[in-house]
Amino acid sequence: MLRRTWFVLISLFCLAGFLAAQEATETKNNNPKLEEKVLMDFGNLPDDLGLDRWRIQLSGFSDIPLCRILSDLTIVPVDSAKVETTDKFSKCLGVRIYFDYSWGNDWAQIKTFSPLSDYYSKEGQGVLRNVGPIKSVSLTVLGRNYKNSVEVRMVDQNGLFKSINFGSLFFRGWRKLTWENPDFIKDARKRDIQKEHLYPQYAPFLKFDSIVLYKSPQELGGDFVVYVKDVRVEYEPALLKYEDSVDDEAIWKIQETKAKEQKMKDDKFFDTYYSGSTKEEQYLKDKAKRDKVEKTSEEKTTETK
Repeated sequence: MLRRTWFVLISLFCLAGFLAAQEATETKNNNPKLEEKVLMDFGNLPDDLGLDRWRIQLSGFSDIPLCRILSDLTIVPVDSAKVETTDKFSKCLGVRIYFDYSWGNDWAQIKTFSPLSDYYSKEGQGVLRNVGPIKSVSLTVLGRNYKNSVEVRMVDQNGLFKSINFGSLFFRGWRKLTWENPDFIKDARKRDIQKEHLYPQYAPFLKFDSIVLYKSPQELGGDFVVYVKDVRVEYEPALLKYEDSVDDEAIWKIQETKAKEQKMKDDKFFDTYYSGSTKEEQYLKDKAKRDKVEKTSEEKTTETK
């Protein structure tokens, strides 16, 4: 009787182990592989995203001439041998914000003058395409013991904003701050299935919008400096690779037409913005360089087709 009891127990344990292993295998097979990619690398900005295309927008008490003049952005060299994080790099974005003196709340937003192009932006240069469920978002930043906090804002293909607050910068040295999505469901079988039309909408993507720095009421104000390297996103692909028999965009060119219209509006804005300023000459040189690169890219695309 005792032997039979032990035999039944051992059999149950073996069966439970087998079922658990089978479930783990099925879960692994059913779940797409996670990918971690750079959304925006401030240490290696592309030519069409030079600092002349970025601005600092101040709010509240700090939206005054003095604070706007003293607040600035610059690309700074980094001694890679002294970087505490696993990833080593030689450049990053330096940010100086001059907050007005007060014990109140305030904020500064770092963003491009116009939204990044969904069509022209390259993968990893402000845009990530085919983004499904997001598992985590990371920010590599150098703190200087300020109690101010930092937030990253992104936008998806539907125009919905996703704001990730990484908390206080009250530390010294480089850190990779990571936000883990509490709503991420690891087992794909337990998620809701939704079918949506795609074209002429873009395939699911995530686009960088801005970095927001919040002044803490515990900081009096004045100069505040921080350094940012990159923003990374860990996610599952939204769509499986599929070889379609019809190329919608090649036929209708809806996305290309909209992108060109937006680009013309942006060019008119920048032509007016820099006209007569001390940076007009450099702006025209950069514009000619960008136009040459885009023309070459279009010619290569045409030859391929």
